[in-house]
Amino acid sequence: MSPKTPPDAPDAGNRWGSMLLFAWLVVMWTALWGSPTPANLLGAVAVATGVLWVFPRAGAGDAKVAFRPFHFAVFLGWFLGQLIASSLRVAWLIVKPSGPSEMEPGIVAAPIRGLSDQLTSMVANSITLTPGTLTVELSRDPSVIYVHVLEAHSPDDVRAQVLDLERRIVVAFGSTEARRAARGRHPGRAGGAPMIYNLALALLGLAGAAFVVRLAVGPRLADRVVALDGVLTTVALAIIANSARTDSTEYLVVAVVVALVAFVGTIVYARFIETKTG
Repeated sequence: MSPKTPPDAPDAGNRWGSMLLFAWLVVMWTALWGSPTPANLLGAVAVATGVLWVFPRAGAGDAKVAFRPFHFAVFLGWFLGQLIASSLRVAWLIVKPSGPSEMEPGIVAAPIRGLSDQLTSMVANSITLTPGTLTVELSRDPSVIYVHVLEAHSPDDVRAQVLDLERRIVVAFGSTEARRAARGRHPGRAGGAPMIYNLALALLGLAGAAFVVRLAVGPRLADRVVALDGVLTTVALAIIANSARTDSTEYLVVAVVVALVAFVGTIVYARFIETKTG
């Protein structure tokens, strides 16, 4: 007989999924009101608590959902940018004289991967929160989101944008299995990143720690500048190594920016020393 799980054993996955759902409800409610005032935040907490109390999550948590703080911050910044751009676009269509004639409202059927019920719900809610778009229906098998848009001139562009939104949500909230599936890999395929990548990240971590120690100890300003340059260079190399390990190019731009900041900072300080000693 297989061992039974004690009835009072904590379901970590279910608890984590509830916390994630609670946080998502708070963010969505606050975004609907438009400003994160204390009253709106308290109302969001009350609504999220009430929803989870009335509709408790049964069974195990969604195995394809995992909260990733760094990727969530990146997604949040991107999504806020989309909200601003969409708001300005809708306002411009309303204000300018030829705007109404340029609108071509319609419903676009956008196929998605549909990796998880929770991830799919996040996609649908994000579409509804974006000005100019509205989720009107969701089909689970096959996974299709029907989106009402103000400008349906190019349905293929709308479908591409929905797929990109789903990919970003999977990166921020999806498990390793879901992220592999989103990149077109089979979720159950065995194997992992080559050991060389993990070794490179470990060595870069040690190098970064050494640079941080030198940054704190000094003692000269030049020592700290060189140490800071080493920290930034190590961060850029770690991003590149992790991109190779995960087969993703999403954050290579960040690595380039960090490397440029390190390079320019060192050049500026070297020029400062040259001017001071000359």
